[in-house]
Amino acid sequence: MTKIERLQSRNHIYIVAIGWALALVLAALFLPLPDLGVRPAFPIIKVVFALLVVWMIYTLVAVPLYFYRAWSRLRTVPNKAAYAMWLSFETLCAVLLAGGLVYSVLRS
Repeated sequence: MTKIERLQSRNHIYIVAIGWALALVLAALFLPLPDLGVRPAFPIIKVVFALLVVWMIYTLVAVPLYFYRAWSRLRTVPNKAAYAMWLSFETLCAVLLAGGLVYSVLRS
């Protein structure tokens, strides 16, 4: 794997994080609070919903691909113990975050 390929595979996680931040900020800016009783324009709802659905699909592809590539790289790294520990921590945090999000959606 060349250096450029390594950088490209790592960039997907950053793109996912920045994209979710941007999508949530745009949703907060363009969609009014339900307490105000103001209905937003229907095209805005469709655009924000489409953006969130597309970004969720991208996330569901990019994050598992990132972890698959990272765990596949375990054989080639010089410091296997530290790399495995850090990757285990990353994977655990990602699984807990996903589980927490699913729990909070199902609970409400």
